[in-house]
Amino acid sequence: MNLEKLQQKLPKLLNMKFVDKKLVDVYEPPYSFIKDGNLYISGENGDDACDYYGEFRGGYPYINPALLEFAEKNGGMFEWENPACIVFCKD
Repeated sequence: MNLEKLQQKLPKLLNMKFVDKKLVDVYEPPYSFIKDGNLYISGENGDDACDYYGEFRGGYPYINPALLEFAEKNGGMFEWENPACIVFCKD
């Protein structure tokens, strides 16, 4: 599996940024990195990719539905590596 190509195909997620002193919606891919032959996505970049503790979602772990769909379409799934990030795993 070519992880660089997979990383480039990650979906863009809704985020917010200041542009010309105004808060606007933007769509950007989540912060991701490849390490030790695995594709990771950070849950600590504030881009709504994932949230292990789910304190604003009823206390349950959360992975953005667009990422879950992406993983399924690419023959895999995301698993929690630790509370800070998820890792793509092939089925």
